[in-house]
Amino acid sequence: FECAYTTLDDAETMGEEIVNSLNVSSIAEARAIDTTTLLDSTSTYSLEVKPVLDYYAIPSKYINTLEKGAGNKVPYITGNNANEDGASATVSTTVAAYKSSLNSSYGDFAPRFWALYPADNDTQAGEQEDQIVRDMFRVSSWQYMNGFSNSADQVDTYTYYWNYGSAAHASEIVYVLNNLWAQGEDYSEEDYYVANVMSSYWANFMKTGNPNTGGSYDNGTLPAKWNANSPSKNETFLVGAVYETMDTAATERVQLILDYFAAQTPY
Repeated sequence: FECAYTTLDDAETMGEEIVNSLNVSSIAEARAIDTTTLLDSTSTYSLEVKPVLDYYAIPSKYINTLEKGAGNKVPYITGNNANEDGASATVSTTVAAYKSSLNSSYGDFAPRFWALYPADNDTQAGEQEDQIVRDMFRVSSWQYMNGFSNSADQVDTYTYYWNYGSAAHASEIVYVLNNLWAQGEDYSEEDYYVANVMSSYWANFMKTGNPNTGGSYDNGTLPAKWNANSPSKNETFLVGAVYETMDTAATERVQLILDYFAAQTPY
């Protein structure tokens, strides 16, 4: 999965490549290049430019920061969408391709994934491929918030799972900000209801650190209580089409995913 920083060695290598591509003989000449030319010349590196793990500005790997309890004591919301990061409402594959994907993606864990996400036909193979992605991201967010909450001295954290409309990456943002009016699209009455509910949970959270309290909702009572994340409860909060507490994944699937994560080397 995408990392939020790059190593110092990789960053220095990339910097040398960029300077060499600019046809300059010094850093001073490179700094004199106008912004437009510089951006055009380095556009292929845009997704690689990230914060640098230099052990100075960023003093440690994120996982080590969590383990040492250095997290700032602030409430936190994070979540996932149903159709992002490889999941799709229209995924198409075959049983053979699905099995091959399990083997290439999960190695020694592939038999366990097949046992818990079996497929008897191509339709089921596509559904299970999606389900693995969705389960892994919900479990990942839940696990990360467990670590953050503990690191930040038991601060409350919240996770959500958005399944409304396209449920594509970032599709919930305009609802959270309640600015559908600015999008230039033909939204329905239901869309405006969803935006009112979503933005009220977030406005409450910004006011009080708790999405349930703060008096932001102007249409009666919010549809459901959003419980704080808890390592003892395999739960997240479903938002969008329905508002209710849901399992992050089936218990045995959660354990498989946690085992798989534990076997990886933290970046």
